[in-house]
Amino acid sequence: MRARSRSRTRSLTECISMAKPALHEESNWASSAAASPPDVRRGFAPPSACLSDWGTPRILLVDRTAGQSPASHPSAKPQLKTKASSFSDCLSRKGAKAQSATAFPKVFFVAWRLCGRGSTFRAKLLWIIFVPVVLSHSSYLALAALPDEGVHISANFGANQPLPPRGRIELHTSRSLLEREGRFAVVIGDTDVTSLCVISGNEIVYTPKPLPLPIGETSVIVYLVSAQNEWTEVSRLPLLVEEPKISPVSATNSVTGTPAMTSPPAQSAQGPFQFIPSVSLNVKAQSTALFFPELSRPDRINFTDLAVQMTLQGNYQNQVVSIQNQFDFAGSSVENEALRFGRLGSEAPQFDLSSYTMQYQVFRSKLKLGNVSFGSNRHLINSFTSRGISLTVPITKRFDISGAMMNGTSIVGYENFFGLNRKQHRVYSATLGIELFEKRPGGLRLEVTALNGSLLPLSNFNQGLVSDAEKSKGGSIRLVGSDKSQRLRFDGGFTRSRFTNPADPLLYQGRNVIPVRPVWRNARYLDLNYDLLRSYKLTEKYPLSLSLGYRHERVDPLYKSVVAFSQADRLNNQLDLTGTFGTINFAGNYTRGNDNLNGIKSILQTLSRRSAFSISAAATSFLGHESASRWNPRISYSFDRLHQHAAFVPVNGDFVSSTQIPDHMSLNQNFSADWQLTSQIRAGYRFNYSFQDNRQAGRERSDLLSENNSVTIGLNLIRNLDLNFDIGAERASSFQQDTINNTFRVGTNITWRMRPSMAWALNASTTGAGDRANTSHRRDADFDVQYTWRFLNIENNRWRKMQGQFFIRYANRYGASRDLLFGFNNFNKLQTFNAGLNFTFF
Repeated sequence: MRARSRSRTRSLTECISMAKPALHEESNWASSAAASPPDVRRGFAPPSACLSDWGTPRILLVDRTAGQSPASHPSAKPQLKTKASSFSDCLSRKGAKAQSATAFPKVFFVAWRLCGRGSTFRAKLLWIIFVPVVLSHSSYLALAALPDEGVHISANFGANQPLPPRGRIELHTSRSLLEREGRFAVVIGDTDVTSLCVISGNEIVYTPKPLPLPIGETSVIVYLVSAQNEWTEVSRLPLLVEEPKISPVSATNSVTGTPAMTSPPAQSAQGPFQFIPSVSLNVKAQSTALFFPELSRPDRINFTDLAVQMTLQGNYQNQVVSIQNQFDFAGSSVENEALRFGRLGSEAPQFDLSSYTMQYQVFRSKLKLGNVSFGSNRHLINSFTSRGISLTVPITKRFDISGAMMNGTSIVGYENFFGLNRKQHRVYSATLGIELFEKRPGGLRLEVTALNGSLLPLSNFNQGLVSDAEKSKGGSIRLVGSDKSQRLRFDGGFTRSRFTNPADPLLYQGRNVIPVRPVWRNARYLDLNYDLLRSYKLTEKYPLSLSLGYRHERVDPLYKSVVAFSQADRLNNQLDLTGTFGTINFAGNYTRGNDNLNGIKSILQTLSRRSAFSISAAATSFLGHESASRWNPRISYSFDRLHQHAAFVPVNGDFVSSTQIPDHMSLNQNFSADWQLTSQIRAGYRFNYSFQDNRQAGRERSDLLSENNSVTIGLNLIRNLDLNFDIGAERASSFQQDTINNTFRVGTNITWRMRPSMAWALNASTTGAGDRANTSHRRDADFDVQYTWRFLNIENNRWRKMQGQFFIRYANRYGASRDLLFGFNNFNKLQTFNAGLNFTFF
């Protein structure tokens, strides 16, 4: 009995050797499964059927539809020359997730049976540990060995499932991408939001925090970007964004009259009310500064400053009412960094209110106080932002009205809380919106806007200028729409405004100045776009898309609106052509414009003609797919030519010489190439050519030429170490002065992430400049190194967030210049030592 028991006992080595034929048999089975018709799918027999009496695994191909045996199916013959699947295909549904919860019990069972009943307990235990590890590793090898499968995208929205403007977009991919396949890119409408997406496994999540989703119908396009930066469209999903419809809760059923069975809305754990504070404390200090010469002494050598930023946000929402309040504060211990220092000087408070917004919504009506933005007409009022009050009331599904009262300039602080303290410094505006197509909002919308505004000679809180008192009133009509397929899109408007510039004796200073007469003037514009082709199959691999656009704008002389910034006395017409051909993106436009619309002979009239073209693509798009290589770069080229010249010589316009009549042509060209050689090495090249040609009589040689070449190299040879190097050379020529100036720059950037919370960053560069005649020379050098440490990274229910960051920095600046012609020799140097501490609470 003891001898028989020893003969039935197998070692771990024997079990492994027995498993090798099974793995080879699985490869044959996987090949036959790949060649099977659609009605034959991978199936799995019970664990007992997968094992022989002595534990040898047998992989079966099951016809789930016909019910016949695998051996009798003609497509079930093994094919030995195809790529092998992983051994985990016997245990998991598709062979890609052998680690799932349902597969691991089978793994343990198979591992136990592989060693047989007579195996020792140690051998069985080692098999239980060994098999899951092998399967988890072989699943990745299997995925790498399988041929490329199409990627399918599903989403949490659809054409009949609209999302709110702040709705969360969730995309689910049928499988994860391999490293050699590239990455996903997400485009919503015309905006690339890839950098704002969170990609985890098979999920892509986009939360529109910075900007809301565009209202109406648009598309979410998912691209596959290869290592050579080739963009291939994977899926185009229709997206409908609508404002949330809030309806009152009915107490009874309208049909039966019985109490309605209503359930409360889903709410977060915090309930309908949320209070979200945020406080950031920033301490910045400088221990010392070494400088030369004495005239370059900094204003402050040794200092410790404190800056505070605080946000208080409160939200409340139920089925009828929605309230959103947010208050932002800013403070600094430095006097000249106060928000209102430019107006109040030393009397400005060090801690002040920077902005606030209070929004109250009842059903679909919305009231906003604080910093509001209003207007959508280009020439009357267009997204003018200031402190005030705005109200939007939808009358019916087709009609809505909105209005706003705002301060004339941007302000901060508490003293003018609502922004309406000064009657002569206000802007009043109202808009009536009409949806001409009730069933398709945004298909054809008409907006009628009125404006009445007056401004005092006051500037924005962060702007310093000498302004004048102004008044304007007017009205506009705007029509915007598109067809059902979004192929045709247009936006046009007509505005009539009356501008008044009151007389100011302080500006006249006793001189005889002709006052500006209040007059009515007009402005109009039209933007028209039409998609000529949409993914037209010109070839099997490269679809063609073409879009044609037309832009027209005319602004009368002396036209002005106090809150719209447009150039008066101007006419522009522009023709655009944009398109894609596979991975090739191209765009071109031609613009004609002129001023002096009334053709006054004593005023110079300038004609402008501009031509521009740009193209970008991967080199493989021109060389063919067979030439795909990591050495083929992503290239781009742009061409911009502008010609401006006088239409005639003004009469009695004080133009005493023909050299004063402009005739100027400028040419600007850019070329770039980027290589992703490996996952650790990248390179780039940039070239710029700029030429200014003066063609007026007597100044033919007043031309300028500039050429700029630069090379960048990025290395990531070690996981936590990034190395970047750049070299640039510039040559500037002046034909009139017969001079050539050369500039050469070398720089590097090194980042070392010691730990997830610690990093070193080093930046160094040197620049040398001189002319061909060797009459002047200049050299500049910059060097700085910084250490950063993040700590107190705490998140829990009570304190939503608590973070801390510390940094210390050393900077060294050096500059030397010499002019042999005038005998100048300058030298300066500055070294600083800085440290900072930042705390973020809540």
